[in-house]
Amino acid sequence: MIKIYCDESGFTGSKLLDLDQPYFIYGAIELDDNEAISIVDNIKKSSNIPNTTELKYKTLGKNKQKIVQDLINQYKSKIFLDVSYKPYTLSSWFSFYITTMFADIYMPFPMLFSNYIYENHFKLVENFYEYFLQEKTESQMDKKKHKDFLLQCIEILSINIPNINNLIKYISTDEMDWLKSNNNLFDLSVSSVNTLTKSFSTNNPHPLFYCDNSKPISKFVNKEILGNDKYAVEYRTLQNKICLDDSKTVEGLQVIDLIVSHIYTELKTKDLITWTEISKYLLRIEIQWHLHTKTTLLDNKDIIIDNIFNSFILHSQIDINTENTIGNRIVDKLALIENDDEAFNIMNEYFSTI
Repeated sequence: MIKIYCDESGFTGSKLLDLDQPYFIYGAIELDDNEAISIVDNIKKSSNIPNTTELKYKTLGKNKQKIVQDLINQYKSKIFLDVSYKPYTLSSWFSFYITTMFADIYMPFPMLFSNYIYENHFKLVENFYEYFLQEKTESQMDKKKHKDFLLQCIEILSINIPNINNLIKYISTDEMDWLKSNNNLFDLSVSSVNTLTKSFSTNNPHPLFYCDNSKPISKFVNKEILGNDKYAVEYRTLQNKICLDDSKTVEGLQVIDLIVSHIYTELKTKDLITWTEISKYLLRIEIQWHLHTKTTLLDNKDIIIDNIFNSFILHSQIDINTENTIGNRIVDKLALIENDDEAFNIMNEYFSTI
């Protein structure tokens, strides 16, 4: 049985605008029992850490950066990270919200729209965040109030993208009920773990995913999820893939703790706050990764498309699957973008067609 060990760093619950902890990282590593035990024993021995002590990043001492980087270099092909810069992720969720509220509308350039929102309208994102935190505490969503909020957002966005006003006729009040019932809105941990399980399950039949029972994911695993809609079924499927265990006694959980804590520390020390800066760093250390941009459950196609975008935007050499027509359209279109004006024109042109 293939075992995947998962851990996080930077969890702040729904407080996604915490300036002291701007990143959230959920990582996973594939290890067998003997590998995990050997890694922990060797690091403890070289760092003079007692065998009875749980191995944690903060206990490694002054050489911890080198110790963990050497570990990453050795096992990088078995590591996968889901990385969030929380303000950018929140901007992506706002972009997703804008397009979700309109029936039968497909947004072909979600990352482009997210970047535009993040760079030009972050105040809208903050308003969206505060609005929904308040709405989720109320027993019923006021649909008129919600529609007014949505129209205000469209009005502001139309300053640079006039044709976005065409979306107004497609507003779907049914989607508002979904937002109210989505208990995982603003929850980075659940959608991050889902990305990890999808990524590892592609090449490995029925792997087991181990998470620390004291971490945020344990609340999700132990929660009863009712209903038979798409999200309820997928969330229950995800629950069944996860095993909760104690990091004090499971070496694999201690290993992935070292890795995610190290990556988090590196991002914060280097003060990497743009999507491109974070992507360049992750490409340089050669770990498989995904930049967290959605609150919904990703399928494998989403991950493939996002990874094409990740590689393309950094001008890396990529092997584009010729059958992935959606991915190819995104790459072809993004090849034309050099500045904000071109981005405005592309989005405005699209909205003029609906």
